[in-house]
Amino acid sequence: MRALTERSIEAVGVDGDATLVEAARAAGTSAVHLASYEALVEAKVAIGRDYNLICANFALLHQDIIPLLAAMNTLLVPDGALVIQTLHPWTAAAGDYQDGWRTETFAGFKGQWQPMPWYFRTLSSWLNALDMAGFQLAGLQEPQHPQSPVPQSLLLIAEPVRRE
Repeated sequence: MRALTERSIEAVGVDGDATLVEAARAAGTSAVHLASYEALVEAKVAIGRDYNLICANFALLHQDIIPLLAAMNTLLVPDGALVIQTLHPWTAAAGDYQDGWRTETFAGFKGQWQPMPWYFRTLSSWLNALDMAGFQLAGLQEPQHPQSPVPQSLLLIAEPVRRE
């Protein structure tokens, strides 16, 4: 967010972890809100509206994300966009390519990390969730490290379905 603000782009952050929200505020980012998925779905947090862009960066970890995606849809201007970055299903599947709960152990990271549950989705599940929340896919990218034979993440760019 600081990089956006430095470029005179107005940005608002939302996170469900109080420690991360406090760290962002301590670093000088004041427009950061603490909110759970449920609070966002039920519009219990005043985070603004009429956004041109909403980004969900490795943030959609629950099983039922359709209500949250639908809530995000209502916050966008009609020609706005939602960008989702998530683990690439190919990389994350580890031979088990079906929707379901997984546990991230952070085994490759330095430091003290606690295992974290997250919900794995196939590509078709991502597309179905977007469709059910009133979005249409506008683009898809598969960022890949030059030294890796497989993509590491998946970028889904979605736009609200235009109603005539």
